[in-house]
Amino acid sequence: MEAFLSLVRTLAKLVLGRGVRTSYSQDGEDLLVDSILRKKRGVYVDVGAYHPVLYSNTYAFYKKGWSGVVIDPNRSLAPLYAYMRPRDRFVNAAIGKEAGELPYHRFKDGAYNTLSEEEAARWKQENRSPYLGAATALVRPLRDVLKDAGVTEVDFLNIDIEGMDIEALESYDWTYPPRAIAIEDNDFRADAPHESRAYAYLAKRGYMLAAFAPRTLIFALPT
Repeated sequence: MEAFLSLVRTLAKLVLGRGVRTSYSQDGEDLLVDSILRKKRGVYVDVGAYHPVLYSNTYAFYKKGWSGVVIDPNRSLAPLYAYMRPRDRFVNAAIGKEAGELPYHRFKDGAYNTLSEEEAARWKQENRSPYLGAATALVRPLRDVLKDAGVTEVDFLNIDIEGMDIEALESYDWTYPPRAIAIEDNDFRADAPHESRAYAYLAKRGYMLAAFAPRTLIFALPT
């Protein structure tokens, strides 16, 4: 009888979604960030946002009632964000230390799109996805994008821009530090963390490495 009641309770929780957490990230990054922040409402900035749902580190927060600025040089994503995440502000731009224009390398799988010549060469050599050619992308410092959007507080900063992530950090306005930061770092080694440029940069700004996923480091300010 006890086993039967336990089964009924388990099935009820599954139906009601209690005790079950859904992740939209590639490696569960959204669950890790949520466990750190524990906020019902907040503001995120998603640099290199890509798709509004697929592989998204911010969609789970949007579903909770958050909103923010999502930035990507792929203009074809704008209608998807307008339809699926109307509370967000989509900015069609690339992020870099200096304003200007750069070649934007495009692949059939848009997750591989990049401004980095090095990364583009690597994806082509590894045949990750058919190469579609390069277009010209507008590059803006992150501080300028957020100033134009009227953002003065950020709870969660997500950065995934294929080889140019450090430039996004360097172009941020650190007068309002994010409470949590997720940044892609495929070369991070737990036994030598300071060899990671992102780790070294954020450690100097008082952040601690709170968690990491296979492709992403997650930092938080000490509470």
